[in-house]
Amino acid sequence: MSERNNPASRLHSILEESKDGQHRQKSVMQMWADVFEINLEEPDGPLRLIGQLANLKALIHEVREKISGMDVRQSLYLKHFEKIENATRIDQLGAAWSTSESQLSEATMDSLEHCSELLSSAFSEDDISESIVEIKDKVENLSEEVIASDLDEPIKNFILKELEVIRRGIFDYRLKGASGLRESVATTIGDFMLSPDVSQSTNDKGFLSKLKTLIVDTEKITSSAMRLKALAGTAANNVLEMISQSST
Repeated sequence: MSERNNPASRLHSILEESKDGQHRQKSVMQMWADVFEINLEEPDGPLRLIGQLANLKALIHEVREKISGMDVRQSLYLKHFEKIENATRIDQLGAAWSTSESQLSEATMDSLEHCSELLSSAFSEDDISESIVEIKDKVENLSEEVIASDLDEPIKNFILKELEVIRRGIFDYRLKGASGLRESVATTIGDFMLSPDVSQSTNDKGFLSKLKTLIVDTEKITSSAMRLKALAGTAANNVLEMISQSST
């Protein structure tokens, strides 16, 4: 499937990648680290991996719950889910992936694809992979600018913290879709509201404005992806108004 536009299609995409022949001789832990592009040598690498595996289990649960709530032959769609859950167990990270991979048979993957087709009618969102790349580039560029600046530490730390929140939302996109990134945007909005001393600063050298624009753009993209036409931009406009009022 070319687009990860609903929970089942995102799950299918990730599991399909795990079945790549290059992973067969790896440990379960290393295989998932490679799929999620996590360097286990970094200090927080193992912890980040555990977090992503928890998100993966949550995604599996979400697919099951959504199908269970639909008026369909649930046993037909969910009959292979036990195999999916066995293949993604987190208590065998040191074992060979080839053993777990055997659970992801062609029949299992076909069944998951049928789940994706079913959910597409009610739980689909537009694919924003290209926009995600653009947002990621903006986050990285702004981070570099802020780090290299002579901003006061409180303002610098605040901006970097909010950029990290958005960065995590981008990192989780494969699992959580646009809704996960939208949650990150909501977090940044909340942080602005709880940090009036920072938002009222007149010594931010324009960086708060750049962060604000990034939040606005990201909110609009995620709203559009989730087809929230009537709501698109509402939260972003609230951010604009809030910062403008607090800066006067």
